[in-house]
Amino acid sequence: FVVKMITCGNIQEANFALKEAKVLNKLQHTGVVSYEDMFLHEKRSDDGKKLVVCIVMELCERGDLAEFMLEQRRNKQHLQEHKAA
Repeated sequence: FVVKMITCGNIQEANFALKEAKVLNKLQHTGVVSYEDMFLHEKRSDDGKKLVVCIVMELCERGDLAEFMLEQRRNKQHLQEHKAA
């Protein structure tokens, strides 16, 4: 698994991150990374405390679609639709 950590500067950003976790939890598709869990963390720094929304999800060992597309471009290969889907 991997943890996506979203540092939130205000309540609006925290709510947006929580909404992302909620949407991921509902999605069940082979083309979408699977959600496992979510938790909150308080990060302390020189400029005060910040809320961190942590989303635990499936690790995609080969990277994401953006990385795949960049690799295709570097290798001067066309992206075939069936590979992207």
